[in-house]
Amino acid sequence: MTSAKPASPTPALSPLPVPAQRSFADLAEDLRSSEGRATVLIGAGCSVSGGIPLAGGIIDDIRGLFPQAWNRAQKKAAECGQLSPNYNLCMQALSRDHRNTLLKGYIDRSKINWAHIGLAQLLKHKCLDRVLTTNFDQLITRACALVNVFPAVYDLTAFHPTQMRMAELPDLAVFHLHGQRNGFRLLNNPDELAQHAPELKPVFDHARERRLWIVVGYSGEADPLLALIQAERHECGLYWISTQPAPKPHLAELFTPERYAFHVHHPEGADHFFMKLALEMDAWPPTLLDQPFAHLREQLAPIAEFIQDGKQNNTPYYRDEPNGIDWLKQTRRQLDRAEALLKADTAEQSSPAHPSQDLDAYLTSGVSALQHSADPDVQSWAWVEKGDALADEAQSLAEKSDLSAAQARWKQAGECYTQALEVKKDKHEAAYNWGVTLDDEAHALMASDLPAARALWRQAGERYAQALKIKPDKHEAANNWGLALAQEAQALVASDLPAARALWRQAGERYAQALAIKPDYHDAANNWGIALHHEAQALAASDLPAARAFWQQAGERYAQALAIKPDMYDAANNWGWVLAQEAQALAASDLPAAQALWRQTGERYAQALAIKPDYHDAANNWGAALAQEAQALAASDLPAAQALWRQTGERYAQALAIKPDYHDAANNWGIALHHEAQALAASDLPAARAFWQQAGERYAQALAIKPDMHEAAYNWSVALLHEHHAIHHEHPDEAVALLRQAKTLLQQAESQYPGKAAYNLACVAACQHHPADAIRWLRTCQAHGTLPTEDHLRTDAALDPIRDTPEFTTWWAESFAAM
Repeated sequence: MTSAKPASPTPALSPLPVPAQRSFADLAEDLRSSEGRATVLIGAGCSVSGGIPLAGGIIDDIRGLFPQAWNRAQKKAAECGQLSPNYNLCMQALSRDHRNTLLKGYIDRSKINWAHIGLAQLLKHKCLDRVLTTNFDQLITRACALVNVFPAVYDLTAFHPTQMRMAELPDLAVFHLHGQRNGFRLLNNPDELAQHAPELKPVFDHARERRLWIVVGYSGEADPLLALIQAERHECGLYWISTQPAPKPHLAELFTPERYAFHVHHPEGADHFFMKLALEMDAWPPTLLDQPFAHLREQLAPIAEFIQDGKQNNTPYYRDEPNGIDWLKQTRRQLDRAEALLKADTAEQSSPAHPSQDLDAYLTSGVSALQHSADPDVQSWAWVEKGDALADEAQSLAEKSDLSAAQARWKQAGECYTQALEVKKDKHEAAYNWGVTLDDEAHALMASDLPAARALWRQAGERYAQALKIKPDKHEAANNWGLALAQEAQALVASDLPAARALWRQAGERYAQALAIKPDYHDAANNWGIALHHEAQALAASDLPAARAFWQQAGERYAQALAIKPDMYDAANNWGWVLAQEAQALAASDLPAAQALWRQTGERYAQALAIKPDYHDAANNWGAALAQEAQALAASDLPAAQALWRQTGERYAQALAIKPDYHDAANNWGIALHHEAQALAASDLPAARAFWQQAGERYAQALAIKPDMHEAAYNWSVALLHEHHAIHHEHPDEAVALLRQAKTLLQQAESQYPGKAAYNLACVAACQHHPADAIRWLRTCQAHGTLPTEDHLRTDAALDPIRDTPEFTTWWAESFAAM
């Protein structure tokens, strides 16, 4: 019989809740009929394009900048039953000063984004009158100043909201719910937020009174404000704008008929949403964009004339004061002249470029409307966007196995990138994205048409080279070029090792180029390590010393990646994998050296899990490495091997605790238990049978998670066959039952993948003394190319019951005429 084989994981999908849905058109109609009485609540999603990261990005920064605080947050998360700390726990782990310094740094580096400009336009045109923000940044205030509208701004951490006389609030107002950049308090600690939330009820009541609500860029997760939002019915309606097609489960209570709240799917994000809404409400474009000179005049209008001290005689100032001097008169004249010159210039053009025209076209008709823009930058960008959309569509079709349709889309994408480069020859994004597209197509073709795939990889390299020629510091192009070369090498390794090695050398040169451009480019170092590891694997069977040299270099690259980015858990995991592969290759010739490498392997996987405690792959891989070491030790030191197998089980259990649907961990655990049973069978059959029983439980667990996991069914049958051979003399009846169970599992695997289980089915038939069935399955193996070697067939005890039958001897003579 043949042995068990581990498998690779497949992620699980989870269903989404179904909310009450309305459209953008519904929102626009309701906002128009609200006559300016509307409240907008904005969250972090409205500021991310301005350079302020979302919670996940801030967590990553805390992990890198404040490792001790990160460790405290991890411990707290474990106490709370969480796999990793959330935003609130990370903030709680920082001192108040560190929190403020971190957040103020983001805010000070931020830029006014289009979401806030669109929102400011809606305020300016009195389409709404209240803005509530959970953000500390002042992007809304800055955007309002940019478009010459000046709402009142209130920091609700500076005083108790009950002190406010709501009836006396001005027409336009912005409320910072958790504090603002220059305020005395920035609330982000969970306890502070929970304590502060009830104090905001008067503001929420005021903002809800006869007002339509629009929520944008706000998740509501881990925020006590959500309770205030969904506490009462929104009589005028609440529109929750989201890039996701359906809301998360924590919002289920909000989207009920009694709350009168609606989910609007707007995948383009906050920038596009607010610009489009402003356009729909006739509040777009801003004067700054559409009439820049008029905008400047509007800004200059409120500036007073200069009056010399002592000449005003304590009387109020009025414009055109007889004694006043207008220092801006010359500035206004320059504006008038510049505007006249611009009008004369554009009048001579048949189709002058106009940014507001392009933007209006984009908001109403999408990217395709910009492919004929008079502005080369805009037109080129539009062609790149179209190419990207076609490339995404092609990738989706390829994943559905519709390769011919995918290739047609990839071709169209290439034509779009060509157009972009014809319009603007220095459009490096077009060359780069074209390279990515060609690489994707090559990857899809390599299994069925390697020569065509290789031609595409060469073209991808040409495009990456073009991108680097246009923009020599485009490190991503060098890195992706390296990836393309490494993929081509991997595809060639089985048929042409010298050619593959030449490609791996070139890949290394590209990764080195990427790191020369950007020395802190950890991804390039990690990818270089992967390429070196693959070359080592290819050489291990024929030239172990050379392979070990490459494994050593791979480790150096992973170490480099971790030195650049200490929290790069996948580099630690990859390093562990390299060490495990080297140990496995060395075990037969130098077991002590292999054991030293396995110990280092465990250290790397432990490092990966310390960085990312929910990294189930690292736990699974650690279990696999321990199982390899146990297998290598079993013949010479069974007690030590058993200790390692116990640790193996602990790692697989850890992987399953992190990811309960991790069927591969259950399958691999079954394999380890089966190997331990095999090692014990000769000396302690009852103990071995107990391990075979446990192995079956693990395989059953894998099949319960993934019923079509043929590997688990096959591996379980292998364990049953081994147990059958171990007990058939002493317990013949039990052995027959095991054989029947194995046959059922093998038939299940064979039905899914013909030829996969045929040989073991032949072994079952032989054990049942059914030579005709055994020969039928052996011929199935021959038809599918899964027949073991002649040496294996000659020595496999499972075939002994039929070895002397006429059916077997005839088949043998036909198959191995030289016998």
